[in-house]
Amino acid sequence: PTYGTGPHELLLLADGRALAIANGGIETHPDFGRAELNIATMKPSYTLVDRITGDLIEKHELPPALHQLSIRHMDRDQAGTVWFGCQYRGPAIDRPALVGRAARGKELQLLEMPQDVLSGFRNYIGSVAANPDAGTVAVTSPEGNSLAVIDAASGRVVATKSLVEVCGLAPDGADFMATTGAGEIVGGPGGSRAEPDYVWDNHVLRIAAAG
Repeated sequence: PTYGTGPHELLLLADGRALAIANGGIETHPDFGRAELNIATMKPSYTLVDRITGDLIEKHELPPALHQLSIRHMDRDQAGTVWFGCQYRGPAIDRPALVGRAARGKELQLLEMPQDVLSGFRNYIGSVAANPDAGTVAVTSPEGNSLAVIDAASGRVVATKSLVEVCGLAPDGADFMATTGAGEIVGGPGGSRAEPDYVWDNHVLRIAAAG
């Protein structure tokens, strides 16, 4: 059990035992495909679960006014803080915070961002990636064609970039590699390049060589 509805992603924390779980709060059922059945009453949450016993360690929910802010994607920074990105299922004209951070024993903290950056996400964060070497966290929005880099210590947005259908994201040296639905690979060896035979989907995973 994840002690919530609609688990979307999990991370193993540094202690090797606690699982951080993003419960998006959205109920689905095999009989109805991908239909979202409880948007009016959804209740997202962030839980910590003991991976050995299955016991609940902590559970945190967003304020009632933000019950339609689905917690989806996560990564852990160099200090052990878990960063999460959200997708808002409420009115399109609303502009709730979409990025937050979670630390053990503390309430969830949603990040304030410049209004132009927040509006550019169009209420949808598709990927979150931390770069421990650089002390930064990046988020992408394929709905808003936007990428933003955040300083992990201050929570301040330090860079933004416009990329069509950008979503995939992974740390790369002191920066990030991003992939797009238009076939672009931005960053990484050789810098930006296009692969016209491919349209990249949501996520990229960095695999480090041993030793």
